[in-house]
Amino acid sequence: MKIIFDWRLSRVIDDQDNIVDEIMWDGTMSPSSVAKRLLKIQQGRLLPEVMTLSERFPDAQVDPIGVLSEPNWPRWGESEEVFHRSTLLLAKMGVADSSKDMDRRLDMLVSATMEARSTWTTSESRCIEWAGLF
Repeated sequence: MKIIFDWRLSRVIDDQDNIVDEIMWDGTMSPSSVAKRLLKIQQGRLLPEVMTLSERFPDAQVDPIGVLSEPNWPRWGESEEVFHRSTLLLAKMGVADSSKDMDRRLDMLVSATMEARSTWTTSESRCIEWAGLF
């Protein structure tokens, strides 16, 4: 048996792909709460529904990407718009976190400077080649 899940639904599936048990998330359907759940999944942490199913079925293996290969996974319906807004919010949170980290900003600045220097020397050598040809 295995446990597959996404941000709104967790299922226990047996070897014949029969649904043994499932728990639907019943929290507030807002972009910020969905973004928090997506962040937990992104960090590799288990959602409360997955932990509950793991306690009920201790021999079931948790498969975090199993939902991608599941053909019978229910469609999003009206929650698709909330999901899209929460992914935008999650991206903004990631940009804000990376902009706070001074080491990362300095590293990006140094790599951009090295890239500009490399581009300049390549352009300069090509100009010299072209000048030598004519």
